[in-house]
Amino acid sequence: MIPKYFGMLNNADSDKTTKGLSCIVMEYLAGEDMDRLRYRHAQLVTKLKEPGIMSGNYSTVQKYRRLNVNDAVYLCKDVFLPLLQNMHDVGVIHRDVKPSNCVRVGTGANDKSFKLVDFGLSKSFVVPEDSSYANLDKIWNGPWDIPLEYISAGKLIGGCIRKERDDAEFRGTSMYASLRVHQKKDYCRRDDIWGLIYVFCDLVSGGLPWMNYAANRNRQMCQIIKEYVHGERENMDENAPGGSESTDRFEELLKGAEYHLSKFKCDMVIKEMKDANVDYDEAKLPKIAEPLAMASDSVKVNALRDIFNHLTSLEFADRPDYDLISDCLGRFVDNNATVDSDVPFINWEQPSPEEVGYAEWKKIGSKRPKKMKKGIRPSLVFEDDGDVDPLHDSTLEQADDLKEIEVAQQAEKVEGGFRGNNINYGSGTALSTLNVTSSNESELSRLPLQLQFRLAQVEYNAMNPDTIPIHLAFRDWMELSTSLVYDTWDSEKYEKGNHRTNDDGYRRELFLRVVHQTLEAAKPFDNFISSDCFYFENKDGNDEDIRYRKKRKITIASKDTIDGDATSRSTLLAFSKVSCALRALMEIEKERLFAPPPALSFSTGF
Repeated sequence: MIPKYFGMLNNADSDKTTKGLSCIVMEYLAGEDMDRLRYRHAQLVTKLKEPGIMSGNYSTVQKYRRLNVNDAVYLCKDVFLPLLQNMHDVGVIHRDVKPSNCVRVGTGANDKSFKLVDFGLSKSFVVPEDSSYANLDKIWNGPWDIPLEYISAGKLIGGCIRKERDDAEFRGTSMYASLRVHQKKDYCRRDDIWGLIYVFCDLVSGGLPWMNYAANRNRQMCQIIKEYVHGERENMDENAPGGSESTDRFEELLKGAEYHLSKFKCDMVIKEMKDANVDYDEAKLPKIAEPLAMASDSVKVNALRDIFNHLTSLEFADRPDYDLISDCLGRFVDNNATVDSDVPFINWEQPSPEEVGYAEWKKIGSKRPKKMKKGIRPSLVFEDDGDVDPLHDSTLEQADDLKEIEVAQQAEKVEGGFRGNNINYGSGTALSTLNVTSSNESELSRLPLQLQFRLAQVEYNAMNPDTIPIHLAFRDWMELSTSLVYDTWDSEKYEKGNHRTNDDGYRRELFLRVVHQTLEAAKPFDNFISSDCFYFENKDGNDEDIRYRKKRKITIASKDTIDGDATSRSTLLAFSKVSCALRALMEIEKERLFAPPPALSFSTGF
């Protein structure tokens, strides 16, 4: 059901540089999650349907997000549903059901098994019978996670289902959270399955009616549209009262992404005109795409209706009828006459990074290649007004080129004075050795101007933490850190002696110094743990609640590309990887021996 847990490593008792750091060791899942699997499939369909369009064009790929009905039924009926059922049967609910939390175990054509991941919101709905939270009328007869204090005391105790709370906070993802979760009902097994059916509708049709509002973090409109679809609201006017009984509209869940995207654009135009008290001509409004044929298939719509009628009838402690859910999903393929034939089946053979190229891999891959091409590294791109870095790498690269020309010209002059002396300074040139041994030039001057400037920029920010906005300091720190982690360090050029190589195994002293300075520069900003790095300051004064704060527009781009991919990578994940990598690199360098001095050899004529 889940990745195997092997243990936890805790460095709390080690030296101060690693104190408090710890990690969990668990099974590695090499395959894609369902979301990336679907995205890779959409890219392949894009190439088939529109061969002239780049497969990385996100807006175009969106049109082909839906899977073949048979594949969607397999993923939800035969994979996701049994995983959730097994989890529920040991007394735990997931509370964040979505495609990206179900990951393939392998990458081959026959590797079609998945495991559940990401239990940050998971919760046991079973408690000891002597707990004040226990509902004594609902005895739990299955296996459950008995608290350690009972086990250590040798106390045999039964379990009960928790009491339902009258009001619960929202948990999960707006795109797939059940209507009852939006309505602040206490989360239970019913809501995991409810979310799964939303996942199924998204996979089989390519989109959901509230997809645009979920992308914009408009939770209120997501709830309103869900109430409208489930027949608990007469219209989608956000100012109209909800709760009135009306006819359900489950066909809306099968109309497809193109329909919902075009309808959203049309609705926005109408809203803007109404707000401006401007009359509009319906004939001139954006055209709404035709819904998918399955939206008018009564067998499929009734299958959804049977599922949701069952789910809405369940109380907090009730166990869903998993067989009924499975049978209803199976009716989508039993009705062979209307199974879509224009959507190809999934290609289960997951390509390697080398086969698809790095630019494509970063959207569909599951792990970073062991050896990344030189010059390719992630970079944070802040897109908000006033947050864009005015300094372009191209400016510094041009300056570096001019510097190289100047150094080469100096080398010709200096080397002319050494000819005839018959002195061999190891593997270095006379000029470079002279610079190292007798020049007063700083060690940092051997670094490229990009690194010199970024380091100076980061250190300046660290000296002025009260005046530099934390998100800009975070941007500058990430630009330097990603360069240190992902770019090749030229030991022969940067380190002392000019006799070094990247694989000689000795300590890179200058590299260690720069990494140490970079990590120290993060401390005045509390190591960038503040949410202000990712969200705008809360003008309402409620800084602890970031749910309604506006998220900064940040994309992740590789150094050699222009277009970033805002959906495939997490900014927080990119930061975590870089931060951990820097600390690991520093520890590795500390364990290495100091490099020996360059050998000097003299000819007999000296």
